[in-house]
Amino acid sequence: MVFSVSETLIQVDAEVTDRQGHHVTRLKPADFEVLLNHRPQQITNVSYIPLDPPEINKPALSASGPLPSFVVRPQDVHRSTVLLVDDLGLSFESTYYVKRTLHEYIDRNMRPGDLFALWETGRFNSVFQQFTSDKHVLEAAIDNLKWDPNATGLLGAFGENARHGNGPELSNTPVRMRDPGERDEDSYLRASLAGAVFSTMSELVDELREVGGRKAVVLFSDGIDIGSLPNINGNLSLEDPYAQAALKQERQLIDSANRSGTVFYAVDMRGLEYRGARTGQKLFAAQAGLQGLTEPTGGFAVINSNGYLNGLEQINDDQNGYYLIAFKAPPGIKTTPSKSTPFVDLQVRIKQSGLRVRSRAGFWGETDQAAKSQISPNLQAQLALSSLFNRSDIGVRLTAFYTRTSEGKPAVRNLIYLNATDLKFATGANGKHKTLLHVRVTASGAGTKALANLDRNVEINVNDEQLQRLQRDGILLLLDVPANQPGAYQVRASVREDSSKRIGSAGQYLDIPDLKKDHLALTTPLIDDASVPRGERFRDPSAALREFYPGSELTFVSVIAMDKNAPLDGDLKGAVELYRDDKLVLKSPVAVVPVEGESVHALSGQVKLNDGLPPGQYYLKTTATGHDGNRLRTAAAWMDFEVLPLQGRD
Repeated sequence: MVFSVSETLIQVDAEVTDRQGHHVTRLKPADFEVLLNHRPQQITNVSYIPLDPPEINKPALSASGPLPSFVVRPQDVHRSTVLLVDDLGLSFESTYYVKRTLHEYIDRNMRPGDLFALWETGRFNSVFQQFTSDKHVLEAAIDNLKWDPNATGLLGAFGENARHGNGPELSNTPVRMRDPGERDEDSYLRASLAGAVFSTMSELVDELREVGGRKAVVLFSDGIDIGSLPNINGNLSLEDPYAQAALKQERQLIDSANRSGTVFYAVDMRGLEYRGARTGQKLFAAQAGLQGLTEPTGGFAVINSNGYLNGLEQINDDQNGYYLIAFKAPPGIKTTPSKSTPFVDLQVRIKQSGLRVRSRAGFWGETDQAAKSQISPNLQAQLALSSLFNRSDIGVRLTAFYTRTSEGKPAVRNLIYLNATDLKFATGANGKHKTLLHVRVTASGAGTKALANLDRNVEINVNDEQLQRLQRDGILLLLDVPANQPGAYQVRASVREDSSKRIGSAGQYLDIPDLKKDHLALTTPLIDDASVPRGERFRDPSAALREFYPGSELTFVSVIAMDKNAPLDGDLKGAVELYRDDKLVLKSPVAVVPVEGESVHALSGQVKLNDGLPPGQYYLKTTATGHDGNRLRTAAAWMDFEVLPLQGRD
């Protein structure tokens, strides 16, 4: 835990740098001083925590095609960064520079083990919300960023659901002299847009709360102006009621960020600007808003600079490590939620000259347990669909793959596997075992509009023999979704058990090829154990789980799709490759065979997993090549699977 508050102990993180901005890592408790409400506290422990990239994240295989991006578990994360683009307030010019800067940053600085997610303040359930270490996914996300000329001024903010249309309605009335008691539209607009950013960041903080280690949220913005300027003491003028509401929301956000171990950073995308009298005042107010949001969490804002990439690299370097400082909690820390909870001012000082310390600036005087918000089960299931991570109370495995219907139309087929041993069955008077599941599935492309939604109650009512079979083999659900547009898709599934309120969720990234543009495509390889009977193959728990032991023989099939208006010349050739992480394990030619009962062909064959194959994550990649006149066309597709250790086999 990076920052925590209990009845007896408080932990806070801090960073110390020298005059050149380099991290100082060898300080002792005597070098620090901690004050709560300006009173010194007794420090009990100080330790430096270096942050190494998490080994669980997987690098991209090659530049030849899209590869899997794994959705990691919160407990496996050591360091993570959310790139938050304020598409509600960015200008057209700033949006261009955000895209260019992010492309350069990812290309130059992203290494295996770096973990990123891309969010936007004006979009919900984006295809790119989940954490990934796959460059391909991030590049596609950056390409998808667009300036929205209709965003500014169109949504109210105050409240947790502000981005979803539940905030106050804004008027388009121009700024003018107001009658007594009339609403100040300009002030309301500024505070509302700031509140929309705070609302999105609150969702992120809730997502990051269960993640280990230190987390960073980097906001790309044209500034945050809630309608008031800091006075000489650094406090906001509270004459404006809208500024009061926004400031309260900001303080709650900062407290939540501190408790979750999240650090806020910001990059002002306006760079260096000419400052007239009025322009300078507005610029200063918007920059002060960024500083007031980031510095109380131990972060900083990059302002008055056109070196956006340098600013991002400074933020990246700032995540190399931190000090964890523990001290005794003062009396009066509340253990239950209360409307009268005071805000506690926190200061961390460094005694050595020439050093600078950055830390969190305060928190509400209550324990972490008292500060946790109560979320309804239905809302929990809804949030699980847009989560950065998979929920694991119920074991859910999602296998989503691009396929073609019998009419030749693109579709997404989803195999959803449930671990029945995680469910609690009630036994009725008739001796049957029953449970009720609430299943939600969404397939989203770029933006807010879902490709498809499924919201269904599934009742399972089985006898003793059937229950034993379910607990042995699991529960398998099948869902086909039409994919009318090419591009990137995120398929998410959540399952909530009605009686226990337990939730499981899973997600998978897919890239639907553009056949008119590429002329040649391969559907996602279906893989299964060759021992599965042909009639059940690719539609059984084995195909959904994608877990195999060394010595197993995998069978696979990947259908070839061609643009009817631009058929390829001559014979097609196929190949299969097997990778472990980024290392090639096997490569072999594959036969092109007709698909039984259809007028298409496929790459089909079998791959033997060697007895000595080490356990871990693997990729099976199929490739087809053909000629379009004198031009060589190539299509590739992949499916990931796991090799389990032999000692775990029954």
